Amino acid sequence: MPESSYSQGRTLANAGPAVELSFLIAEVVVGLSAICYAELATTVPVAGSAYAFSFATLGEMVAFVIGMDLVLAFTVGSTALATSFSQYLGVVLGAPRSRSPSDCLRRYRG
Repeated sequence: MPESSYSQGRTLANAGPAVELSFLIAEVVVGLSAICYAELATTVPVAGSAYAFSFATLGEMVAFVIGMDLVLAFTVGSTALATSFSQYLGVVLGAPRSRSPSDCLRRYRG
């Protein structure tokens, strides 16, 4: 397994014996969230996720805020995913580490 600046194994080792408890708590919370979404999907059978559910139950203004929150969450999430994937891929392919885009440009310009 390639090594990068973030390692789940190192994080779990630093967390200590509470790892199992924290995973159990997270699983319960995710399970309750899934049950809520399943109940909402049967109550409001339209496509649209949290936006549609909030529009049907709380109104247009709250739905707009929820929709903008989803846009922000998906943007931040995809940015984090792209960053971590590119870092991991760079480690797998043996690319030299760099800290900034300008550092990369200086290194590859010659």
